[in-house]
Amino acid sequence: MSQNVYYHATLCLHAPLFVGKDKKGRMTVAVGVGDNKLPLSVKPRLAAALEADPPQDVQSVILWPRTDKEGLLGTGTQLALYKPVAELPRAPGLHALGELVKVDHENALLQIEIHLNPNQGGLKRSFKMPLVANLELLESLPELGSGLEVWADLKLRTGRVAVTRVQAVPLPPKRVVEATPDPA
Repeated sequence: MSQNVYYHATLCLHAPLFVGKDKKGRMTVAVGVGDNKLPLSVKPRLAAALEADPPQDVQSVILWPRTDKEGLLGTGTQLALYKPVAELPRAPGLHALGELVKVDHENALLQIEIHLNPNQGGLKRSFKMPLVANLELLESLPELGSGLEVWADLKLRTGRVAVTRVQAVPLPPKRVVEATPDPA
């Protein structure tokens, strides 16, 4: 683990990007995941670049992933970066660092929470990320509330994010968000 420890979750895929228009003429972006296309949310800066020059080949696609309660990659996943594979030769897979908040042996899931980092990042609120894990891995986890660095693979046939390795780590500091008082 690097010296600059921070909460994060990124997923790298080597996959095609599909740029199109919906029925109302709005741009759509999806990434090829196995035989499926996963719709992505895209920041305006990247959307303009994609619209001006849509990639034609398989790309190294970096996503800010979100998973559903069953560990399936899904809605809310955002495109962070894309480059030709030769320009961004990063190995496919998920890398995340979060707080272990739940272990579900019955459904073979662990859940980490990605908190806001102090003074950095564009994340507006923390989020929980359920991930699929085998029983042996689940039984080796540290106690709830521990910091956990996670490596996982995206299973293309099912769309599930499956943990391959974990390491207990100290929790990084969290950004404290003060509650906004309700107007009287």
